[in-house]
Amino acid sequence: MELEYRNRWSGRNRELQSPMMMIKKSLFLAVVCAGLLIPCFASAQMLGGIASDSSEGTNGGGPGYSLKVHISAGGASTATTTAIDTTGADLIVVFVSGDSSPTLSDSKSNTWLTAIAHHGSYWGTIYYCRPPSNKVGTGHTFTETSTYGTIEVTAWSGSASSPLDQTNGADSYAVTSTQPGSINAVNRELIITGWLSDQSYSSLTINSSFTIDDSQLYSSGTNFGGGMAYRIENTTEAVNPTWSWTSSINSLSAIASFKAQ
Repeated sequence: MELEYRNRWSGRNRELQSPMMMIKKSLFLAVVCAGLLIPCFASAQMLGGIASDSSEGTNGGGPGYSLKVHISAGGASTATTTAIDTTGADLIVVFVSGDSSPTLSDSKSNTWLTAIAHHGSYWGTIYYCRPPSNKVGTGHTFTETSTYGTIEVTAWSGSASSPLDQTNGADSYAVTSTQPGSINAVNRELIITGWLSDQSYSSLTINSSFTIDDSQLYSSGTNFGGGMAYRIENTTEAVNPTWSWTSSINSLSAIASFKAQ
């Protein structure tokens, strides 16, 4: 009896180890594993998508730029703005233009850095600073020195600790439009462009979704014409706006981008 049982078991064992049975077992295990792994893989993909969607990229993850205040002025050899309240600003950007190399100072004694100083027939300089909280507030004035100069000031919150990214500038002669040159802007950056005219003009505009915050009309014997415009970037792309007006004049324009928190 015991010998017969062993012979039967040995035969069954050989059957289970036959090539056909091994293939059947492999197919069965593959189906079971696929049923278990596919939901796990889908869950991993879903979690990965959530992590990717929440990423803000390299240009910060803060609230973004907000314009606090802006102002402009012009003068034959120097010009000082009226007092403004810069409370809450962590980036101040100033465009100074004129017929000679400009300088810039302010009533809160901030340290100014040059983003771009473009010099052709005329001068156009974009300055910026990241003021500490004790160097912004009420009664804030800005002074430029440049022959026939203009000054345009904007104060912002939402900047990165090292905000300056890219710059460019260009001169144009006897034209009714000009471009500062292309920069590669990044999502959420602040883009500032400044403009100068050496003669009377009218109907100043700018395209590419820029907003003109301030401009100074040309005043013979006192100051050149000037303007500043801004845009907050919502994608990553090359940017090169066009300033336009109605009279054929000589002009200069400059552009700078600033990274967000």
